Amino acid sequence: MTCCQCTSAAVRKSEATKQPALAPRPAVLLPACGPATLRAALIAIAALFALAGTARAAEPPAPASRPIARLLPQTRNHKVCFTARFDDARVDLVNAKGGQERLQSVAAQVYWDDAEPIDYSQDGWGYDRRYQLMLAARVAGHGEPLIGGLECQYRDRAMVDPKTGKIIDGPSTNTLSCSQECDGGSLAIEASPSDKSLTLVFKDDAWPRMNRGELHPASPVMRMRLEPADAAQCHALDEETD
Repeated sequence: MTCCQCTSAAVRKSEATKQPALAPRPAVLLPACGPATLRAALIAIAALFALAGTARAAEPPAPASRPIARLLPQTRNHKVCFTARFDDARVDLVNAKGGQERLQSVAAQVYWDDAEPIDYSQDGWGYDRRYQLMLAARVAGHGEPLIGGLECQYRDRAMVDPKTGKIIDGPSTNTLSCSQECDGGSLAIEASPSDKSLTLVFKDDAWPRMNRGELHPASPVMRMRLEPADAAQCHALDEETD
């Protein structure tokens, strides 16, 4: 899959991630003697502490403050399987002719793909790693499931506009935004700090495409709970992700 906001995946892999060089650590000189020299040394030491505080502030949030991270694959090409609980939620498959079929079940597989990081300090767009969200949905009367996939970008730091210095989006803490190609749909994945489930969020009328139509929720904004499942539940997706 490609992303319309940047170059293709094939080009991304060949790009080396350029990290900004760290500023040299100031040297602290021992004062020779006299009030002026001592005052200058104290100012230098205070500057060191200020720099250390700035470095700590720029560090990514601690893992405990990132509920989404503990529910995602921790190594490349590792897959995690979930199944959806519909409860009272209704999602239909709408085909090109406008026909509607109600979904009976949905399996979701999340994996960390092999895309190289893109340094988002340079142009305000990029990620530290990229996840794929694959969906397998079943409707009555079809033996094979419907298949669709989206890309989800994960960032350890806030994304800042390099021209204005303003934060465009914060680091990935409890939500991942996932999208398809330029004319495709989007979804969000949310995590709860209190359990091991994820929530699939449909919104913005940007319905995700499957191989035989689009998924349309019954309401403009709908939430679907995803619970951890055995890998066999996502077997239909293995050929798509291997």
